[in-house]
Amino acid sequence: MARWMILCLFSVIILVIVRASLVSADGQCIKGKYHKPKPSPANKPFKACYQYRTTNSCCKSEFTVELAATRTEKLYNHTWDICKPLSAKCLEFWMHQECFYQCSPYLYKWAHPKVQDGVHGKNINCDSRVQYFTKLDIPTVPSVHLIHIYIYTCIHRPIHIIHLFQ
Repeated sequence: MARWMILCLFSVIILVIVRASLVSADGQCIKGKYHKPKPSPANKPFKACYQYRTTNSCCKSEFTVELAATRTEKLYNHTWDICKPLSAKCLEFWMHQECFYQCSPYLYKWAHPKVQDGVHGKNINCDSRVQYFTKLDIPTVPSVHLIHIYIYTCIHRPIHIIHLFQ
């Protein structure tokens, strides 16, 4: 009986430690132009990034309005389809990525220690519902602080989105 109690106690301690490590960055947002100081519920309706509207998100509703209206043209003064227009599936993928970057309350865990609004490279699983391209597309707009190297693949394994810092 004592053995089971020790095992149960040990299991509870492990669960508490794991839970604490998973939520250690909760209550923080990365510092960026369109980020809130800390996660909170949306005070106005979202026009994009709907998956974050009912949670404690880090993005301002004004950001979602602009993203829905002009994508990133006015937000960052650049366009995603710099080489050619994006397909609907590709556009959906980049909207989802932009929403994750701006709205996720968990992104702080990967905050770059030396770049205010930067994040370390993060693996993203290839989603079979989205068709990625086999083309390398590198937007090179100098006003963009965080430049993404977009690698479109559909290899059904993790892909890397690499962030370059100027």
